[in-house]
Amino acid sequence: MLDISEQTCFLHAFCRTDLNAKIKVAYVWPRASSQGETMKTQVCIIGGGPSGLLLSHILDANGIDNVVIERQSKDYVLGRIRAGVLEAGAAQLLRDYGHGDRMDREGRSKDGTRILWQDRPDFFIDVKKWTGQQMMAYGQTYITEDLYAARKRDDGAVVCEAKDVALHDIETGAPHVTYRKDGQSHRVDSRFVAGCDGFHGPSRQAIPATHRREYERIYPFGWLGIMVEKPPLDDFIYAYHEDGMAMAAQRNPMLSRYYIQVPLSDAPDDWFDDRFWEALLRRFPVAVAKTIQTGPSIEKSIAPLRSFVSEPMRHGSLFLAGDASHIVPPTGAKGLNLAFSAMCTTCSAPWWRISRTPATPFSMATPTPRSCASGPPRTSPGD
Repeated sequence: MLDISEQTCFLHAFCRTDLNAKIKVAYVWPRASSQGETMKTQVCIIGGGPSGLLLSHILDANGIDNVVIERQSKDYVLGRIRAGVLEAGAAQLLRDYGHGDRMDREGRSKDGTRILWQDRPDFFIDVKKWTGQQMMAYGQTYITEDLYAARKRDDGAVVCEAKDVALHDIETGAPHVTYRKDGQSHRVDSRFVAGCDGFHGPSRQAIPATHRREYERIYPFGWLGIMVEKPPLDDFIYAYHEDGMAMAAQRNPMLSRYYIQVPLSDAPDDWFDDRFWEALLRRFPVAVAKTIQTGPSIEKSIAPLRSFVSEPMRHGSLFLAGDASHIVPPTGAKGLNLAFSAMCTTCSAPWWRISRTPATPFSMATPTPRSCASGPPRTSPGD
């Protein structure tokens, strides 16, 4: 559904190699600099979640100046509970750009996923056996912490608590973004804008409705999840039961995440802990239920389930990534992996050679990450 050619890459757009001097040179866009209430940069990134922060880091590593604009506070962003499953490509991408040490130290490698049916034998999808690769259990909160630390270490420009963010002139070669902070108006002039601001952000809405095609499916149930400070099960587990689905996941060796399917009409307050544990344990086989350590929840929420795709992912100088352009139900833990896939495609497309002139081909300013070396990620929505 999504044309890979829409993912014109920022690195090829800005960086080229001087074949005689053998050094990287960049276009003449100025480094981020305050000019009263206006800042000039090369790429303005809307959204300070993991996809926006990773894009900022990758661009910075390649000498492309950028600014991240986030409407929430840093503490709010770090407090959001999100998926904790990284596919092999996403985990390798973090390693390739220097963010794998903590993940490899604190995360847990996983060979696959166990599927349980009521009154039927279970089945293990052995990802390692059939692909030679493992998944990684590592919470999105930790990834975001790592990326914020890297942006601070590298003196990256991240503006939090930016209100009334709006995109302007995205159909030209000189877009700009406006916002308010601390009661003052601000403006960012750039060459490109990257919309990494999720489903409810302003980036996708900046594309005229006459140019957008959107596809959506709303599922008739919700996904109630809790977090508990207890050791998780050894495997990722999905369970099918006549009462509804259930899932066992994990964040770290002392933090477990469990889910059950509930009606959309329910609210988290309807599910006190004892009721949740009773429903969860009933949906797992007795042998598995006996191994689950219950306890007081430290977080509880219900996620409505939807599938959503908006195209095009590029409109003029605006690029969309992550939930701004595509959403999959959280049951599959694909959202963050798809967002990283978009970053990989946008920034590292070595199979797509773009030349300004035959004598000055665009090229990657850093070695091609191993996570992106074999072509377009196979997890993209168009596969």
